[in-house]
Amino acid sequence: MQFEVIMPNEANRQHIQLEVLAAVADTLKTWHEKMAHQNFRHVKQTISVGGSRYFLLLKDDFSHFRTIYFIAKKAEVKRCIEDFLRKVEKHCPRGVQTLRTDNGLEFINWHIENLIHQFGIRHQRTIAHSPEQNGSVERENRMIGEAARTIIHAKGFELRFWAEAANTAVHVLNCTGTSSVKGLTPYELWHGRKPDIRHLKIFGEEVYSHIPKAKRQKLNPKGQRGIFVGYEENVKGYRIWYEYFAIAQLYELHRYNDFS
Repeated sequence: MQFEVIMPNEANRQHIQLEVLAAVADTLKTWHEKMAHQNFRHVKQTISVGGSRYFLLLKDDFSHFRTIYFIAKKAEVKRCIEDFLRKVEKHCPRGVQTLRTDNGLEFINWHIENLIHQFGIRHQRTIAHSPEQNGSVERENRMIGEAARTIIHAKGFELRFWAEAANTAVHVLNCTGTSSVKGLTPYELWHGRKPDIRHLKIFGEEVYSHIPKAKRQKLNPKGQRGIFVGYEENVKGYRIWYEYFAIAQLYELHRYNDFS
């Protein structure tokens, strides 16, 4: 199941305009349209460590930048779409113009229609029984799924870590993958600056997270052993899995041990 979003980007207008004009002549002079594809997948019988059963994946057609959401119930789709639309508004003053979805009940309901009306978005639906219209998102869906599977099995993780692995795959692809503009990453086109890849770590490796002074006594250790399981967007920190507590938390790394 998918929806596509067409959105103009003015935030990085000076940086991107030359590429757009080179590709489509004078069609877009002051802003360019971006198409984001969203795929909705149910991960059968495997609940993630965070309690998720589904993920929604959005991909901007121009920059290839991806946004992924993990949810426990289909009813959360509306919240994810609203969150995405508000993030786009901060990126692009004109916001999203057109929302294109298939006819899944996750997208065809009163809550979604009300949200679309609230944002002033035109709603388009794909033609029924036309799988070729879903080609882009289906290929992206398979790629993220295969990447997550590879990450999990390479380190011998349980399948319940699928969400952490998928999130890591999306983050790495955004920072190092290809876009529609040769030589630029999805992250650079989306944010208007080069990504700092020095923060990239190896999924599943042992790490030591820093324990703040407020949470430790005077003679207690400053670091706590855990397992690196990914990144968090817009937060300066890493996702660390603590087996003793059976939770993944955000922490600054105190020391990183790479035993590979």
